[in-house]
Amino acid sequence: MSTVRPVKPPHILLIEPDNLVRGTLAGVCRDLGLARVHQATSVAAATGWLDSRDLQGILVALDDEGAAMELLTAVRAGQYACPANLVIAVMSSTCTVETAKALKALDVMRFLLQPFKLRDAILTLEQMGVAAAEARAAEGADETDTARENEAGDRLGADAEGEAEAEAEADSDADADSEAHSV
Repeated sequence: MSTVRPVKPPHILLIEPDNLVRGTLAGVCRDLGLARVHQATSVAAATGWLDSRDLQGILVALDDEGAAMELLTAVRAGQYACPANLVIAVMSSTCTVETAKALKALDVMRFLLQPFKLRDAILTLEQMGVAAAEARAAEGADETDTARENEAGDRLGADAEGEAEAEAEADSDADADSEAHSV
C-alpha cells in the first residue's frame, strides 16, 4: 500500500511552552520541507490559529491544568473553524491510564513521552503530514466520485434523450417510407 505524500507542506500547530523544543522542531521541519509549523507557547495563545481552515494538525504538550485536553475536546467537537478530524499528536512527561483512555477517545494519532529524541518528534510531524494528505486525498476522491457519478448520470440522461430523438426520427422516416410505398 502506497502512502500519499503531501504536495505542499501541511500547516501544523505546535503548542509547547519550551522555546528550544518549539524553535528546533519548527526550524528542522521548515528546512526539510516537512511541515509549516505554527508555534504557540500555550493553549490560550493557540486559539487564534484554531480558527484557520488551513490547519491540518496539532502537536500539543499536555499541561497539568488540563487546558490541552479541553482544547482537544473542543476541536473534536467542532467548536473551531479548523476541521474537527484533523490529525492530533500529544507530548507529555507522564501518562496515566485515564489519560491514555481519554486520548484514545479523542482519536489522537501519537503520544510522545518526554524526554523524547528530536528525531521521534520530527518523524511524528512527518507522519502527521502524510496522514493529513491521505485524508485530503480521500475527501478529494469522494468528491471526485460524486462528480463522476453526476457526470455519468448527465450523460445517461443525454444518451436517453438522444436515443428517444433518434427513435422518433426513425419512426417518422418509416412513416414517410410507408406513405411513399402506399401511393
